Amino acid sequence: MNTIIFFITFMVLSTQTMIANQVNQMIGDEYQAMVETREIIGTIALTFDDGPGRYTDAILDVLYEHNVKATFFVLGHAVQKSPDTFLRTVEHGHEIGNHTWFHENLPKLTPSGVFETMRRTADLIEQLTDKFPATMRPPFGIFGTREQVIMEELGYSMILWSLDPRDWELRNSQQIYDYVMENVRCGDIILLHDIHESTYKAVAKLVPSLIEKGFDLVTVEQLLEETRPGQVYRRRD
Repeated sequence: MNTIIFFITFMVLSTQTMIANQVNQMIGDEYQAMVETREIIGTIALTFDDGPGRYTDAILDVLYEHNVKATFFVLGHAVQKSPDTFLRTVEHGHEIGNHTWFHENLPKLTPSGVFETMRRTADLIEQLTDKFPATMRPPFGIFGTREQVIMEELGYSMILWSLDPRDWELRNSQQIYDYVMENVRCGDIILLHDIHESTYKAVAKLVPSLIEKGFDLVTVEQLLEETRPGQVYRRRD
């Protein structure tokens, strides 16, 4: 009797497992088909300034969930404070750019001051990653001819942006979301900051919505494909 009960139980469990596997395969095939047939209308780049910060890890989770890459322009002192989060950003395959050590207004520094803040940040990034960050973003987007010459000498292309939802000012996730969705165009470089909770909440909605709209979210390097030191880039036309 026990043998019969065991046999019946085994057959029921085996059947359930087989059905579950078939269902999972069907779901997987349907999802893969959806991904393969999704129309890509163009590429855009999400960029995040001033981190690593309190909400960087949460943003990384969102990007990982949807298998998209972004670019993080980091502050040297923030990397020094949160090396684990910085390394997680790198391990997830995101691009790293130099955003100075303390978010200094570069034209207000002496030439040696500009060299020092860039060098100090780059040295720390290279120490942790064995890779020189070939892109930079001037704090506040402020720079002059002198800064361009210095960046050319140091080997940095200068990345600005074409879409600014002013997340640093609004601190309202719905307004940030609405602005991006209403104004985004192919080739845009979108400015965001991974130090605000409202930005994280906006990104959690933006990423799937942008994907559904047909955008491929990539790094700045992937978007622009080729850049030159000292040159300024705002978007890909």
